[in-house]
Amino acid sequence: AVACVVARHTLPKGAWNELLAFIMQCSQATEPERREVSMVLVGSLLESIEVVECLQPHSQVLGQLLAKGLEDRASAAIPRAALKALSAWAQVLDEDEAVEVLAPLVQPILRLGMATAAAADDEVTALACNVLEELAESSAAALGSNAANVARFGLTCAENTPLELSTRSTGLSLVATVVTSRRKALHKAQLLPTIVEHVFELCCEETHDDDDDDDDDDELTMHHHAAQVLEVISEEVPSKQIIQVITELVKANHNSDNSFRRRSVFVMLGLMAHGCSEAFCKRLPVTMPIVYQGCEAPETRVREAACLTIGMFAQFLHPEILEYGPATLSCLFKVLDDAKERVRERACFALEALCEHLGEAILPVLEPLITRLVVLLHNGSPAAQKS
Repeated sequence: AVACVVARHTLPKGAWNELLAFIMQCSQATEPERREVSMVLVGSLLESIEVVECLQPHSQVLGQLLAKGLEDRASAAIPRAALKALSAWAQVLDEDEAVEVLAPLVQPILRLGMATAAAADDEVTALACNVLEELAESSAAALGSNAANVARFGLTCAENTPLELSTRSTGLSLVATVVTSRRKALHKAQLLPTIVEHVFELCCEETHDDDDDDDDDDELTMHHHAAQVLEVISEEVPSKQIIQVITELVKANHNSDNSFRRRSVFVMLGLMAHGCSEAFCKRLPVTMPIVYQGCEAPETRVREAACLTIGMFAQFLHPEILEYGPATLSCLFKVLDDAKERVRERACFALEALCEHLGEAILPVLEPLITRLVVLLHNGSPAAQKS
């Protein structure tokens, strides 16, 4: 930090030209500690826009220095410091500079990240994910031809259970960012369906929640993180590129003996309904019986997710969903009598979303609907009453 402050005031005036030579000397030292110092110094300098501008003529040299640091395995501190320096640099470079200087460093970052992920090194693995995500966000072109490999790396981190959940979720975040910024490259590599499959599997990851517990658990799990990425995918990717894999996942898992897999089917359908609305509308004759079946599942988590799906379908698949209005209302009426509070709350959400678009079609069922809602107002929890 002191070096950065001094450099900020001296380098623009043409002074302290020995600094870069000193850093290069340290980077070539036989002692790992001195090589680490060179990486730390570079990282400190690259935090300042003024210093970066002064060092611009030496960008290629700095890039080569950091690439060497990323490959240095003598001490974990050296590549860690190199990654931190890259993170600072990526934030101050403009797009053209990022492509020219940082693109050659993507492969070394990937090699380092794969090695540290295999070794369950959370700190460096998460840092590698963060740096790659910063590159993708600041300049998608900086990933060059490595977009597919970067997405695969993110999936590898997310699926590596010895890593901490926070590190694994960082890997998923990287996948979402690459899908958003380099969708065409992923499509060209035919990787998008594979990404959906892997993220769905993460969404199916079992948790230690109590299926009979009505209390809401605010702790985010891999299921929650993966569900968010599925929603991002549906918003960023044309449905024609992923609808086949979605259909196959529903077919393969909606009758699974594993309740977590059945829950994830409905979570996927609900959260992807907006982005895939046109494709989903065409498949309602097949999908709705599956959803009704989910509302009658023995597991609370499955019934709750099925009600969520109905609510999301009601919001985004109209007017086609209204053709199933009577059958859907009949299903939801039964769920209003569910023994579990959180299932009844989801049923109220679905009813509200459906009734908002029914118009006069609601009249034949208005009286029994009001009767059931009045009972819920008298006997339900505050949350259910609000719903």
